[in-house]
Amino acid sequence: RLPMAADHPHNLFTLLGASHDIQVFGTATQLCPNWLCHRETKSLTQRMRSLLSDLGIVYLHILLPADLSTRLPAVTQNWTNFLNSSPPDNTSTVRESFIARLQTSATEDLQGDRIGQFRHFVEAISVTNRPTLSFLHILLPHAPYHYLPSGQTYSTDGGLTGSTAELWGNDEWAVTQSYQRYLLQVGCVDTLLGNLLDHLKAVGLYDPALLVVTADHGVSFRPNDFRRPLTKTNFHDLMPVPLFIKAPHQHAGALNEQQIETIDILPTIADILGIRLPRPVDGHSAFAQSVPERDTKVVFFEERQNLRIAPAALEDAIAVAVKQKLALFGPEAQSDRLFTVDASHELVGRPIQEIDRGKEIDATIGLDHSQRFADLIPRANFVPAQITGTFHPHGDVSPSSYLAVAINGTIRAVTRGWTFPMEGVRGKWSAIVDQQSFRAGRNDVEVFIVSTSKGKSILHRPVKLAR
Repeated sequence: RLPMAADHPHNLFTLLGASHDIQVFGTATQLCPNWLCHRETKSLTQRMRSLLSDLGIVYLHILLPADLSTRLPAVTQNWTNFLNSSPPDNTSTVRESFIARLQTSATEDLQGDRIGQFRHFVEAISVTNRPTLSFLHILLPHAPYHYLPSGQTYSTDGGLTGSTAELWGNDEWAVTQSYQRYLLQVGCVDTLLGNLLDHLKAVGLYDPALLVVTADHGVSFRPNDFRRPLTKTNFHDLMPVPLFIKAPHQHAGALNEQQIETIDILPTIADILGIRLPRPVDGHSAFAQSVPERDTKVVFFEERQNLRIAPAALEDAIAVAVKQKLALFGPEAQSDRLFTVDASHELVGRPIQEIDRGKEIDATIGLDHSQRFADLIPRANFVPAQITGTFHPHGDVSPSSYLAVAINGTIRAVTRGWTFPMEGVRGKWSAIVDQQSFRAGRNDVEVFIVSTSKGKSILHRPVKLAR
């Protein structure tokens, strides 16, 4: 069944529709019926003519799970005009119509401002005569990964370097950098949630409000494994999702260690609000005392498929994944560590004058978009925090050597060359730096090759620097 009111007529919106005003933001799903949430209706032809573009089709292949993306026009058979490709034989009229509506939402979201969408949602929350359900479904921290924790944009690519469709390649460094960009976008979501809490307090609604924050699935960053399709080696990345619930007049936090699933959110909301559910539901309230503990965790994916796993096995796998993440990015309390990865933290933040220097290395390093650093505004909506270029070594110098990026005389990132061609070009590299690394006006960007001797890092200039 599809996430639309016709397939799920009894849901959160219909439960609260008689007692609450309904404000719905974000249209990636169509669960709120028209009698509650009025929408401007257009014919399918009008919608497709105005909104279905090749860019949107590509984006939907990234956005949708496998069972829905297989119904989309192929993007591997032609360079353009994907919509005129022959559709799969099993595409129903209902599914076509729903995907067209989802296409509308996804295209607008891709071409629009997700930060602005969230702020619009927040600004619309105010004291009203009737209780209000304010609901937002936003594609954050969903790819494409464009946002820094500050909310500034820094890139126009998707942040999925090294992947083909949903499958990661074998370049571990490229996958790790995509993981880094995902976590930076999670940091942006954290900032936005802080803005929401500040607004609720400012208008006097924080204390009486019931606030729920959750997600539908996780994402995996493992070489030679899938990003979202479920496998036996990535299930522990996809199954856990955040679930934060603040009850009205709750003044202290608590950790609920029960085996809660997303099917429990609706009955939990009903329980907190004192609403009796009019019909049976799959889940139960997170605060129910008489419900036996689940002995199996279930995740559904694709069509009529699911994975069942013992909670203890899931917890053990999650613990290993968390340990791996902390080894890469450091403790979660140190948010600045997201701009450093693995061994790079030893150099990041150090002036280049304090680091040993070696002889020039026979290599050419290219710096893309060098003009961006000539007259920079650090607080602008876009900041060039993703620095990219090319690295072409000669002789026995490894193409995946470590490279140190210095801004105004201080090392701000350490990266490596990619082992695969990017956009038909071999020897590409990329690094993400903290936007606070920049100063207003001109910024000097230098790139060094890093070697080690007796446990100490040594910086080498390339024979040639191309700009």
